[in-house]
Amino acid sequence: MPTSELKNFFMHLPVFYEQAGFARYSEALMPRLLTLAQQSDWIGRRVMDMACGVGTAAIWLGQEGFRVTGVDVSSEMLIKARINAQEAGSSTVSWRQQDIRDLDYSPGTLDLVTCLQALNYMQSLRDLERVFSNAHRVLAPEKLFIFDMETIEGLTTRWGTGCHVPYDNAQDLTIIINSTFSYETLINTRKYVIFYDHGEGWQRVEEEHALRGYPLQAVTTLLERAGFSVERVLNLDLETFNPAHDLNGRAIIVARKPAG
Repeated sequence: MPTSELKNFFMHLPVFYEQAGFARYSEALMPRLLTLAQQSDWIGRRVMDMACGVGTAAIWLGQEGFRVTGVDVSSEMLIKARINAQEAGSSTVSWRQQDIRDLDYSPGTLDLVTCLQALNYMQSLRDLERVFSNAHRVLAPEKLFIFDMETIEGLTTRWGTGCHVPYDNAQDLTIIINSTFSYETLINTRKYVIFYDHGEGWQRVEEEHALRGYPLQAVTTLLERAGFSVERVLNLDLETFNPAHDLNGRAIIVARKPAG
């Protein structure tokens, strides 16, 4: 998938991302993931947040004293991330516009790599493998890669085919998502229709996102092929993921780069 397609996923949504509450997930999850890492005998200071979006998680990590690099392919997302960092009084995060499939970063120099709400945007197993290989390359031995993915069941059960209104304040912003899911390709297509009042009347903009579901077994196999040891697969309660019961949402995967 060309880099330009990844950029086009987020053309208008970054402006409204926080107002619509889309950043709350990362904001709430990152502190819990850090505690999880520390409970897994992890120590370190050098962190990369892959596909950092508007910077919510990266800025929080920076405020906690970590040396953070936020990477995203979308210039629109990074513009908003830099504004958010400035407003938060945070100058400890460095921002890079890069495709995480073609990451240019010094090998073996990071203690933790995170990636939230992003990897379903990878449209092939090959793309996933490239991201996993890059995460492995930039991590120091015995350090962690922690990320989440929407499960196939989550994409079908939570989103499926239908119309969703994730945000409507009845004043100046309404966001509608028309969702379709293909069982043939395992791709959930979300067409965002955004109505907003910019002070001189209402404006309508649209953008389309494509998120692919992957079997968790295929994901863990790719991680192992990239050189990781998969330590835990968890649900959002940070309990062991159970395919028979955890049907509505996401899986969180903790992988370690072995010593040597």
